[in-house]
Amino acid sequence: MTGNYIRQIVWLAGVMACLVTGPVSGSIRESSFDASRARFTAAFGETINPYNELATFVMPGQSVPIEVAGTAAGLRLAALAEGGRLDAVETRSWVWKAPITPGLYRLRLKSLNTNDTMQFNVFVMHPRSRAANGSLNGYPIGHYPETPLNNLDVYRPPRGFVEVTPDLANVPVSPHFRIGQFLCKEDARGPKYMVMRSALPLKLEGVLEEVNASGVAANSFEVMSGYRTPAYNRRIGNETTYSRHLWGDAADVFIDRDGDGEMDDLNRDGRVDMGDARWLVERVDDLESAHTHLIGGVGQYKANSHHGPFVHIDSRGFKVRW
Repeated sequence: MTGNYIRQIVWLAGVMACLVTGPVSGSIRESSFDASRARFTAAFGETINPYNELATFVMPGQSVPIEVAGTAAGLRLAALAEGGRLDAVETRSWVWKAPITPGLYRLRLKSLNTNDTMQFNVFVMHPRSRAANGSLNGYPIGHYPETPLNNLDVYRPPRGFVEVTPDLANVPVSPHFRIGQFLCKEDARGPKYMVMRSALPLKLEGVLEEVNASGVAANSFEVMSGYRTPAYNRRIGNETTYSRHLWGDAADVFIDRDGDGEMDDLNRDGRVDMGDARWLVERVDDLESAHTHLIGGVGQYKANSHHGPFVHIDSRGFKVRW
């Protein structure tokens, strides 16, 4: 069991304790924000999920262990899968073997004595080997560097790509985010293909909770840029070969509750500027300080003629600021 996995278990134990004992003054429970946390937590492979719904990403035929990490007293659970093969191992653990056909498959953990359900929206990916000559089924991908940055595993080329058809754009990747929010802005017909890691929506959900706990009521973030293919990244003039956007665990976001297309006045100083970006960065810092397994990169950007201020958030696994 890795140290990161243990840290996640500790974090979730704290979450469950908060649910039992109640939060302190000024916390989320005093607002209308619903974090959509489940009454139990479960591990899908090495991904720990405390929410009612989460997207995960696997390869064709991959076997994934599923284990309930925490339950309320007396809660009895069953696992249900729309596809693939699901085998029980123990009372609260299973192994699911993914189908060989890429696509979306839903897997549910359901309480037998309450209405509580946790759903994994599992995307079986197209192997990277199918992206011949830098494209996949006609969709331009480009080429990833074969040499990982500083020999770090998080910079190795992705194993596969998620196919997103128009009817799948609204599939939740977590309670407050949809997969369509993170698609590359490449203008192409037919299905789009992307890379995404579950660590990104998990981190964004955590930051969103911090935002609401700090007195700003928000139900999601506006995503300016999520995944970028290497081809699109190069075409827009970005010279960062190892941008985390290419690995599907980065998003450029802002909070826009009034619908004007720009960042809101988060620090309530009467204007929208870098002070509001810094306020959002502070919420990310608050999250990472308390839950070190969620550390990553954070960058703040000022407004220009094309957009207002925004913040880059990623889950690369080590701390970077700019």
